[in-house]
Amino acid sequence: MSLPGPGGSHATRLALVALAFSLVISFTACGSSSTGPSDPPPPPPANALPVVTSILVKGTLSREPSQYATLGETVNVTATVTDAETPVAQLTYEWSSTVGGTFGGNAATTTWTAPATLTGTTPVNATLTLTVTERVDATRNNRVTATSVVDLHNSPREVGDLAVLFLEDFSKQLPVDNVMRNFTTTCPEAEAERADVAKSNADFEIQRYFVDSKHSTTVPFAGTCPFIGRAPHGDACALIPVSWTARNRSNGVVGTTSGMDQVTALLENGVWKLCASDYNQLTATGDRGLATLMSRPHSPR
Repeated sequence: MSLPGPGGSHATRLALVALAFSLVISFTACGSSSTGPSDPPPPPPANALPVVTSILVKGTLSREPSQYATLGETVNVTATVTDAETPVAQLTYEWSSTVGGTFGGNAATTTWTAPATLTGTTPVNATLTLTVTERVDATRNNRVTATSVVDLHNSPREVGDLAVLFLEDFSKQLPVDNVMRNFTTTCPEAEAERADVAKSNADFEIQRYFVDSKHSTTVPFAGTCPFIGRAPHGDACALIPVSWTARNRSNGVVGTTSGMDQVTALLENGVWKLCASDYNQLTATGDRGLATLMSRPHSPR
């Protein structure tokens, strides 16, 4: 069959036009489109994470340092949080601790009650962790965590044990440096205490002694520990029943004294250090030289 020439039939020309139009439509349908259904959805708008700038732990006593707590104590915990899009009151807060204890609530400002007991020795580092969550939309949350380390002590036990050890070392008449090894060098009374220990070693022979391990220790963080009309420096105050029998080396006379000794301590760089010792004699027989030495005021000299 021959193709129609320029003068071909009208029907043939219509068929060719239709074929060309069909090819154009087919090519257009197969081409790319910027709005086609296979394109990924646009990314969600950016949303900044919440920022925890600080977590402050502070007890209520006047001289109590920050980032410190003793077993069973309730301290204030304050987190400073910012967020670019969401009011901080609408964020969600969750607290936890590596050593247990209880929090007063899940908010930026709360309290933490340290555990009353702890396995092992103190001090230890207790880490408080805050998790802050921001709800971005129905399917997305922003979440950040921040930590704060608390110096956790059993302060009454720590100070009381140091005080008992000091009085036992004194009673054994160890060298002065050994007796004074747990004293601070910054306390005004420490120098006078050192002199009294040296004088006791030189002037008296302690024959018998009793130092009660059942001490009574408080930690008021007040700066002084009032006792028998005096107020030596200290943030912790240990009261310990004691008695001594000693021979005066100068005259050979033996004397016995019993009473209450107060030993004070200061917290320095997270460590308790002894500061002063003062003795309140309750009974005495024979030579009273040791009792007089022990009970004189240990004021700065």
